[in-house]
Amino acid sequence: MLPEGKLTLVGEQEAAMARVIPYIFRDEILANRFGWHVVSFDKEAKKPQIVRRARAFDGAFRSFQDANPAMAVPNALHAWTRTQLTPATKATGKGRSGPFPGSNFGTKAFPALWIRSPIKASGETNKVIGFPMLSSRYRGAYRKLGFQDPISDPDLLDAMTRCVINATFQPASTFMNSLRDRLAFAKRAGGRSSRSGGTYINGAAYNPRVLIALLTIFGIHCNFFEVRQYVSPINKHEETADAQDGVTSLAVPGFDQRIEVPKRRRQTPVKRSPAMRAGIHPVKPGDETPKLPTLAKVLYQPWLFHGTPLWGRFQG
Repeated sequence: MLPEGKLTLVGEQEAAMARVIPYIFRDEILANRFGWHVVSFDKEAKKPQIVRRARAFDGAFRSFQDANPAMAVPNALHAWTRTQLTPATKATGKGRSGPFPGSNFGTKAFPALWIRSPIKASGETNKVIGFPMLSSRYRGAYRKLGFQDPISDPDLLDAMTRCVINATFQPASTFMNSLRDRLAFAKRAGGRSSRSGGTYINGAAYNPRVLIALLTIFGIHCNFFEVRQYVSPINKHEETADAQDGVTSLAVPGFDQRIEVPKRRRQTPVKRSPAMRAGIHPVKPGDETPKLPTLAKVLYQPWLFHGTPLWGRFQG
């Protein structure tokens, strides 16, 4: 049922996945078309901690870029990450270190070496990545390494660096956060209405086919047409513009009064859709307000009948 091509699954340390994934994707694994990354990061970190760690990563990477100005951003990120990879371990008591994965991924069926990622972006800090399933080209060499062994094979190190850079939940998190704002009616599937009027959507809308269609529609809209502010921590200076001078008003606490203060921002994010950032939807230089197709026009095109819209034929 899956399309042809290589599939890479990025997930968390779910106990059931260790047992069922090798069976669900058995055909893809045998055809050498399946990769599996398991990601763990500090979910309990507060915003100040996340910001502090992200700034430290950004500063270190910027220093590397300044020392190698001829390298493009993707190449510079690969070269810098390659030198920062270290084995991930877990304290077991009495000053000793043990393998990082838990019992489900710590069996002999999976490699023992997990890698600590130096990249701290998209809210994913102190990230550790395991690779239960790699391409057959690197699988044998990777499985021979112990949980504390450094990667000395240059080809394997390059492959693991690419995997570490690509192992992130950021695309899925962005999409799911967008869905939470748009599919609020899915929180109350069926049952009686607690509201009256046209704002209530009854249980007929919760047909699985309807929800699947809605997920598809919003997925396309989110991935291609939605304009939002986005600044990559790797390439942020190319995705911002000079902010215009001006003033903003601030409320005085405890009083019905506002005061005007000069704006402090010097750089402002450029609003683009994901398709624009990927080059799928080109924008003319200097076009501050690009024209984007609305969701209604994308979904509800007039039915055509022999090349003529039906509403045009009925108008005579």
